Amino acid sequence: MSNLFGRRAAIVSYRLGMADGVSVTAAQWVRALRRLGMRVRTVAGDGRPDVLIRSLALGSRRPPSRQELGAALDDVDLVVADNICSLPMNRAVGEALASYLRGRPAVLRHHDLPWEREQYAHLTSWPPQDPAWWHVTINEMARHALTARRGITATTIYHGFAERPSPEERTAVRRRIRVDGGPLVLQPTRAIARKGIDVGLALTAAVGGTYWLTGPAEDGYQADLDALLASGGVEYRRRLPFGVQMAGAYAACDVVAMPSLWEGFGLP
Repeated sequence: MSNLFGRRAAIVSYRLGMADGVSVTAAQWVRALRRLGMRVRTVAGDGRPDVLIRSLALGSRRPPSRQELGAALDDVDLVVADNICSLPMNRAVGEALASYLRGRPAVLRHHDLPWEREQYAHLTSWPPQDPAWWHVTINEMARHALTARRGITATTIYHGFAERPSPEERTAVRRRIRVDGGPLVLQPTRAIARKGIDVGLALTAAVGGTYWLTGPAEDGYQADLDALLASGGVEYRRRLPFGVQMAGAYAACDVVAMPSLWEGFGLP
């Protein structure tokens, strides 16, 4: 596929168009492929994709049919499977997509791999492989592990970081979230167990600041988050107000906290 101009590509994942790392970097790939002259669509089971197939969602109780996948993907020249065939959080969905893609040009982009999570470490036949596919990892550790564990050769393509500094927004954003003085500690992550919310709160308490967690609670973590915030002993703010972008959040804060226990390539 040396000449990509006018070719069609589709990026497929459990969800797209959200604030998570897969969605953010998938949008970067969309822009990059379009600059190469490709026509790109996004396909997912949740979020704000161009094509919504509910049975691709992380919580779907049934995998997508070949007819559903074909309606969205039969006319494309290249499919990018973005983490959906990597971490088997809904293995039936990933296997259905892998079966559909066999023999077709596809890029399997791996943000997370099974052995990086205790509950999936026993799986030895995942991610899937096919001679027509290329594999992409987001760091060198994952690339070497993929070769050692599965005999799969991959290329590492690091994430980009698209935010442009907006220092002029500092005062307005702090006023918007009602923080007048004192340190503002920004944790630009989702609220899940491995993101180290307790560490972010402890840091905020140590500097006498206000804690700002911008991402949603997921993976059943809402009750744990509520308990941590209630016992943290600090003022806190949640989510991004309407109209405030991450560049404005960075401008408003005094400290950025990324206390994750594990990240493939952290991308706030």
